[in-house]
Amino acid sequence: MNSKTLIAALVVAMPVIVASQEPTQAVQNKPITVDGAPLPLVPPVGNSPLPDSADWGGMATAGAAKNLAAQQAQQVTPASAPIAPNETSVAALPASTASAAAQPAGKNPKHAKRKAPVQKVPALAVSPEEESETPYLIGESERGTPLPPPPLKSPGVVRLDDKEATGIALANEWKTKRNMPRRGGDGSVKYLYGATLPTMVCTPLEVCAIKLQKGETVNDVHAGDTTRWKITPATSGSGKNAITYVVVKPTDAGLTTNLFITTERRTYTIKLASTQREWIPILSFDYPDEVDAAWDAYRQGREQNANANTMSNGQNLANLDFSYSMTGDHPRWTPLRVYSDGVKTYIQFPSADFAGSEAPALLALGKESGGGWFGGGKIPAEQLVNYRAIGDRYVVDQVIDRAALISGVGDSQVRVVIEHQGAR
Repeated sequence: MNSKTLIAALVVAMPVIVASQEPTQAVQNKPITVDGAPLPLVPPVGNSPLPDSADWGGMATAGAAKNLAAQQAQQVTPASAPIAPNETSVAALPASTASAAAQPAGKNPKHAKRKAPVQKVPALAVSPEEESETPYLIGESERGTPLPPPPLKSPGVVRLDDKEATGIALANEWKTKRNMPRRGGDGSVKYLYGATLPTMVCTPLEVCAIKLQKGETVNDVHAGDTTRWKITPATSGSGKNAITYVVVKPTDAGLTTNLFITTERRTYTIKLASTQREWIPILSFDYPDEVDAAWDAYRQGREQNANANTMSNGQNLANLDFSYSMTGDHPRWTPLRVYSDGVKTYIQFPSADFAGSEAPALLALGKESGGGWFGGGKIPAEQLVNYRAIGDRYVVDQVIDRAALISGVGDSQVRVVIEHQGAR
């Protein structure tokens, strides 16, 4: 080996020899520089052991060389923006050292405070962790179950005495009484008025109506929930035939309340309930007073018919024969009518008092006979018949075809001839 080769080898090995003999002083008193600027020493990250002084120097030297190569090859740092003194490029450090260099100076990342964990708070619209999933609806929890409604009633408990408890029991008995409705001729659901608590079932986006009695008018309407139930009036017909309807529309399903209606005839208490799909188009009533009125009208009609077809003595006119005619004189006691029931003959006078005149005698007239001494004309045969006066009538114990009522004698004699039309 010649002298020139030996000198070159010593020059190359000199830094390593010096660092191995005085590591602490070389690192602490003589910082490593890059392009004349000192390279700060950065402690390792994590739980890796601290390197000794030789390692620090080797890391710095290798990092400086790598940084220079990167600047020349990739032009990471432009020539117009040189690295200022006391600064270095993060790219010049190893990966573990570069991450630590990004931290603020003077703070060891091993002892840095950890960030507080982020609490998962369910949102009303979108969950922060699951933005790609279906958003939560308003009023739903994180798992999609409905949130409980806000309390509308006080949790306080009222103690009822025996009288109040009895009243509640009677009211519940009426509300739960199983008087079933029926279907009306107009398709409505008919409840017997007053028998039980009727229920009107409605659904959103459909119209329900409560039909009142014909001619009945509404005074007041009160509902327990006027915010979510819309109550409006409607009418059909006019005059005495006008019918009032109470139109009911819920704004949501799953609602219950009650409705109180007053009219000039009665009051109504009706339960309202809303469902998802089911509904009753029209609700109406059978009225007990309406049924009673129908029976009263029936009885009155029967009575009028009986009066029109029944004599004052109780005889039914439908069973009587009035085919009698009267001729002759017209005295004050001239009969009003003559009729027969098929067994007896009845002669009815204007009154039972003949105004002082003698009561006429009744004679049955038989077939006509010859004309007497001179043979002039035919004289009907006269026979006495059994009869009796009852009130304003003569009751004859047989059916007569021809008869005569005679009063007075001589020239003042008055005669009224009675003849059955079928006898001619």
